[in-house]
Amino acid sequence: MAHSDQYERAVQIVPPYVTIPGTTTHYVTITVGVRTVGQPVRNFPVVRRMCVDIGQRLEKAINDLLHELYKDKILPAAVFQLTIDEGL
Repeated sequence: MAHSDQYERAVQIVPPYVTIPGTTTHYVTITVGVRTVGQPVRNFPVVRRMCVDIGQRLEKAINDLLHELYKDKILPAAVFQLTIDEGL
């Protein structure tokens, strides 16, 4: 959503128990939605390039944040699960 035109793909707030436009269903809690638009097959090369670009930028941002988060920590010599209670 951050990389979308706010007028083309406006974020909508959906209050609890409000029927979602174009459906017969609702959520019991507040939620958000973004208008969905189908794309013709000829646009897929552009969509693929966009996904690769966004993926690469997200990966860099995640790696930068991981470095910042753990730079002064003594890490185990094994894979470990991220938990919220690590005292970080």
